[in-house]
Amino acid sequence: MQQLHDAMTIQNMATLLGRVMSDYYADPAADAVQPFSEQETVLEMLAEVERGHQIRECEQADDPRSPEQELLQTAAPERGEGFAATMNVFEESLLGKSVKTWHPMFFNQMSAGTPAVAVLGAALATMVNATLSTFEAAPVATVVEKITARWLAKLLGMPAGSGGIFLPGGSTSNMLALAVARRRKLDPDVARIGLARATQRGAILCSEESHYSIANAAALLGIGTEQVFRVPTNERGEMRVEGLRTVLGQVTDRGLKPFALVATLGLTVTGGFDPLAELAPICREHDLHLHVDAAFGGGMALTESGRHWFAGIEHADTVTWDAHKWMYVPLTCSVLLTPRPADLKRTFRVQADYLFHQDDAGEEDLCENLGHFTPLCGRRWDALPLWFLLRTYGAGHFRGLAETRLRLTREFAELIAADPDFSLSYDPVSPVVCFRYLPERLADCPGETLDLVQRRAREAVRRRGVALFNITSFKGRRHFRFILINSLTELGHLKGVLEEIRSAGRTELRRLAEQDATYTFASVS
Repeated sequence: MQQLHDAMTIQNMATLLGRVMSDYYADPAADAVQPFSEQETVLEMLAEVERGHQIRECEQADDPRSPEQELLQTAAPERGEGFAATMNVFEESLLGKSVKTWHPMFFNQMSAGTPAVAVLGAALATMVNATLSTFEAAPVATVVEKITARWLAKLLGMPAGSGGIFLPGGSTSNMLALAVARRRKLDPDVARIGLARATQRGAILCSEESHYSIANAAALLGIGTEQVFRVPTNERGEMRVEGLRTVLGQVTDRGLKPFALVATLGLTVTGGFDPLAELAPICREHDLHLHVDAAFGGGMALTESGRHWFAGIEHADTVTWDAHKWMYVPLTCSVLLTPRPADLKRTFRVQADYLFHQDDAGEEDLCENLGHFTPLCGRRWDALPLWFLLRTYGAGHFRGLAETRLRLTREFAELIAADPDFSLSYDPVSPVVCFRYLPERLADCPGETLDLVQRRAREAVRRRGVALFNITSFKGRRHFRFILINSLTELGHLKGVLEEIRSAGRTELRRLAEQDATYTFASVS
């Protein structure tokens, strides 16, 4: 392979990469966030793959092929085409058909476009190709991961000495946090003897609006989804404290041992915050492991007005924070934090002499193997892109961005509340805004009809490629869901999308009226 990596070849590759990146970042709004025609093409290609359609294999590198054929070859090419040709296919057939997350009209997910600095940091992490299981194989990567985790713990306001481990996504972080809770509060020997021989049957408590990864974790850890008890919530989906006490009583009455409470800071649907300061004393009273799922809401700790939601974080036993959300790190970059990092080691350490060698006397703290802190063996250097961002721009830069996103959220909510054609679903406290197209004349419409209007209006806007936002079910009804952490989005963009939704909604009302005379929908023009 060395002959393929001479200096000139690498420089030429870097030049091509630089051109592609500069084109991508230069004018974020130059192209549609997702041209629907391109999506239809991709869907057709996927259907061909599912049907096992045979695309002829091209032996000659210069054979004419459509972009679709480039992707649908049925066998790996025997002869390479070179980096330039491959990059050309990437630009035309992959990048050109991908959703443009670096676009001001992208507010579909709890992550958005990632800065070029982070992209290069991720590329360099890949180049080093360190596996973070042992200090011996990745000494510098180990140090950077430990330092960066401590930076994040400090930003959240966790106690001195807190640290953690980087993991591939918040769902994994939540599952490992509950594995720690299972050992700490249910049975310290559960990893050896298994749940079948555990002294007690455990139960996990969380809100009705908690992330689905909690149920998945219960299934994978052997707790069982029927042992996940949902606590009633308020109009924003936040846990009711009195409801928690009621559910705790119900759990113990069934002969179960409640061992963990999941408090969500930054609910997936509404962006709401469970009242951590009120929940922490209840956890101490009932000997519950307090896990804080701040995968999304952790970014609010960067803001002055959002800091109060983290009162009580010093009592958390484990905390999940996804840096690929408010910190704009490439997916995935999640960290599981704890005030007692040794808890991770006690939960997951398994000796494997072929990998973990006995530390020399006196060097254990320096040469700690991160593979003892997680059940994952091979792990990417996910901390490096975040390290690059924080070293390049500083935490103050991200504090400023977070403040602008909160200000934009307030302005957008006020805009919706003042518009008679829309209904704000709740008062947002973080950059997740749900609302409905609900002109006064639709007030008496059946709920199913209103849900249909929301869904079809959103689909019409999406088909035009104007913007990409989400739709969700909340309190039994369909709502538009805008996640406003995209650093490029401004109020003018959101005003434009509201007009697109209004126009699409009116069109849908006219269509319904034509199909069914019982829907008159006066003044829909």
